[in-house]
Amino acid sequence: MPEYLSPGVYVEEVETGSMPIEGVSTSTAGFLGETERGPTVPRFLTSFADYRRTFGGYDLYGEQGRLRGTHLAYAVDGFFRNGGTRCFVGRVTGEKGVAKTALSPFGLRSSLAVSTKTVSFGDVVLGDGVTEMLELTNTSGDVSVEIQGVTLDPPAMSTDYSTDFDSATGITLGPKETAEIAVRFEPSAENDRDATVLVTHDASYPEGPYEVELEGRGVGRLELSPAELSFRTVVVGSSDELEVTLSNRSGEESVTIQDVTSSDTEFTTDFDASNPVTLGTDDEPHVLTVTFTPDSAADDKTATLTFDVDDESGTDVTVDVTGRGVDAETDGALEADGSAPGEVDFSDVELEASETLTVRVYNTDDDTDEDVASVEMELTTAEEGEFELTEEPSSFTIGAMEHRDFVVRFTPAAAGAREAELVLKDDSDADIASFTVTGSGVEPGDVQTGPASVSVEAGELDFGLVPVGSRARRSVVLVHGGDADTDAVTVEEVTSGNADVFGVLHDFDADADGPIALAPGESARIGVVYEPPDESEHTATLTVTLTGAAENSHTVELSGAGDGTALTAAAVGPGVWGNNVALHVEDASLANPENDLFKLVVRYWSRDADADTARAHGGDTERDEVPTPTVEEVYDNLSPTETSADYYVNRVNGASNLVELERAAGSDARPSNTAGHAVWLWDDGREDEDVTVGHFEGDEQLPPGTRTGLAGLAEKDQISIVCVPDENHYESEGALTDAVRIHCETLKDRIAVLQTEEDPGKIDTIRPPVDSTYAAYYYPWLTVLDPLTNARKNVPPCGHIAGVYARTDTERGVHKAPANAVVRGVIEPRVPIAKAEQDILNPLGVNCIRTFAGRGTRVWGARTTSSNPLWKYVNVRRLFLYIEESIDEGTQWSVFEPNDEPLWARIRQSVTNFLTTTWRDGALQGATPDQAFFVTCDRTTMTQDDIDNGRLIVEIGVAPVKPAEFVIFRISQWTGGVEESA
Repeated sequence: MPEYLSPGVYVEEVETGSMPIEGVSTSTAGFLGETERGPTVPRFLTSFADYRRTFGGYDLYGEQGRLRGTHLAYAVDGFFRNGGTRCFVGRVTGEKGVAKTALSPFGLRSSLAVSTKTVSFGDVVLGDGVTEMLELTNTSGDVSVEIQGVTLDPPAMSTDYSTDFDSATGITLGPKETAEIAVRFEPSAENDRDATVLVTHDASYPEGPYEVELEGRGVGRLELSPAELSFRTVVVGSSDELEVTLSNRSGEESVTIQDVTSSDTEFTTDFDASNPVTLGTDDEPHVLTVTFTPDSAADDKTATLTFDVDDESGTDVTVDVTGRGVDAETDGALEADGSAPGEVDFSDVELEASETLTVRVYNTDDDTDEDVASVEMELTTAEEGEFELTEEPSSFTIGAMEHRDFVVRFTPAAAGAREAELVLKDDSDADIASFTVTGSGVEPGDVQTGPASVSVEAGELDFGLVPVGSRARRSVVLVHGGDADTDAVTVEEVTSGNADVFGVLHDFDADADGPIALAPGESARIGVVYEPPDESEHTATLTVTLTGAAENSHTVELSGAGDGTALTAAAVGPGVWGNNVALHVEDASLANPENDLFKLVVRYWSRDADADTARAHGGDTERDEVPTPTVEEVYDNLSPTETSADYYVNRVNGASNLVELERAAGSDARPSNTAGHAVWLWDDGREDEDVTVGHFEGDEQLPPGTRTGLAGLAEKDQISIVCVPDENHYESEGALTDAVRIHCETLKDRIAVLQTEEDPGKIDTIRPPVDSTYAAYYYPWLTVLDPLTNARKNVPPCGHIAGVYARTDTERGVHKAPANAVVRGVIEPRVPIAKAEQDILNPLGVNCIRTFAGRGTRVWGARTTSSNPLWKYVNVRRLFLYIEESIDEGTQWSVFEPNDEPLWARIRQSVTNFLTTTWRDGALQGATPDQAFFVTCDRTTMTQDDIDNGRLIVEIGVAPVKPAEFVIFRISQWTGGVEESA
């Protein structure tokens, strides 16, 4: 009671009458599913643009994308297209690791950029030379960079490549300075002359020498086309001609062909040695005719044409020529190449291994074609499957003096000699010709091979300076250097002597990884990660253990040093998507010596291939090679001062959809500039797992505000519609659908929109998966235009249906059945539904989506999945959810008020006023409020025992409107009173 202790006037505010009850929103949806990126705690969105900014778009829904087979983005888009305005989206993922990195304080980091990662010189004529320039830039704004050396790898390529770098003086680049190094290519031989130029430096970025690939090929001045000649079968005594074109590659010098000689007199040319041919730089090519005149029948006649050329190479140019001479036949005889006439021998092949050889069959008849109906392998001493044709052609013709190739595969199943016949048959299944094929199976290891040799790219690996709290990745490359006959080698284990600091990114004991097999010529990259625990130097020895190699153990010395840290950056949400996020730091637009302002640019590439390309070129979008990022966030004039309005932690974390920043303990410095070399977030993804129903359910034991999945949606009281578009995508045998049902039935303030599988089978097998008043079930899926491919795509309907719910609530009210409403943004239902089919589905509680001529695609059902006829309709269930939630939230003031007649009267009046408004909106039946509802709160609803135990009981009854699901017009003939008037 108020106190009145001194004389005066007292004005007091006293609450009288009823408290108003405001109706709650019924159009807020909650979505769960896998996304491209983003947080796992549900986020509130008001447009699809919000979704794209927070969770990404459609890029990863393609055949090779991580989201293939899922549809969350399409469902959220359908929700907003159909009238939805508010929703929560929860990201579901099995990924656990969060990509992160750290940035060093200003003044400690320097960065070197090179104008290109690859220099291609193309074809260069021997004796000529080409020079290209490499531009080196110190992109730091505060530290100088010293270029310590420019060397070639391998060193032997110094005969072809040279630079003008002077190791005695070196090059020192001040902040933002640029220098050029000339690289010259003068090929020493006619082949590919690739190399790598290593630019060693003392910059912090990149770690280790800057590698620039050099690509070039040495060629002679004389170019021959084609480089090889192959004549068809020629009858002894006759001849055949082919042409070789001679041209001058050089743009500076002429070339003279002094003579052309043949190693076999059966192959001749029309070149006249007494009249050398000179080709100037602008002359037309010279055409040389080569004639093959076999003087005997023999397989594989070969010769070499040698061109005596006076260019700088000092070597002659040659062309290999092959042909086959046969005696004239008149009976269409067929012959085959082989190690002996009519035979093909595989020699020794290891058991279970497989080799192929080509059998060339000639028609030696000079004027008759040979028709072949089929080709078969008939086994002599071989077992089934040991000899087989890679292709079994049928109904073909081998023309006169022509040939046909057949590829035979030999896979021995047991040791010992094997034999089969390659048989050509005519259309009467009679043999035309047969050829013997032989081979021997031998036990593994019995085939003589050369020694296995494995090399390691480097004997030491220096990570340089790495900020404490971040990670640096490097790779050790293992190369199998043996020839084709060398045994394969297995990498059994790679271990680090200091695993807490230097980790190996390959689990040799896990099923997913395991040992690595290297065939001759193959290589493998073993990732090594360095995570410095403190600001000191760290070393370790990496041991590579092999089996089957000449040297079964290799070691690599690892080293690195922990650097100071200004801040750490982590991706917003777990997953390897964070590996595609790059950070750039540079001077702010308002930077001056009096402040520490800086500019942070955060870039993200959704496609891994684009991110890899960007990473290879420093992540600098000013370079033409770097793809345009999917998302770019720019934060200018950030301050490291915690009390500033531009404090970087507050500004970035309050706006970024990509990263969250955290100040390093004890640091008040701004981060150092990165400029031309981005700092990339990274996580190895080794803790990731496949998405299961458990990920959708979430963990209710987590602290409030950190829960995910359905547990996270349960914290959002605004939600009244729940959609899980991919409820049928995961092999859960209905467990996910049931989890959604339990979620809605437990909270009793929302309804689940469920759908069939994309292809549920025959109509008479379709049934709602649950019996619940808190769920509705829709069929079929919808066909939309895919924004990713502009092609037709089938998507689950729940997002579009939820949008129809929201639109109906806004335009008509929650009491209106969400049916006979157009579904926007669709081409058509995946399958058309006829009335007869809906006659089967509708009584079961399956709501159909149908297309009507002239009326578009419409929702044509409004039933719940409940078998209780009182709760048959969706709008009735949702109306009660609206009334219950509104009364719940609008009467919270009454708790702990005196439980007596005045309170009862106020509550009765509050609820009556609210329900009267609801009746006037058309949500309740009846011509008067008394017919529409009743509210009772007095001694008839509670006993003295209820009152003594603190219970206030209000009984409410409402008469909800039901939809006119079946509109019936009964028409009969009527005489109109004609008989009476007569």
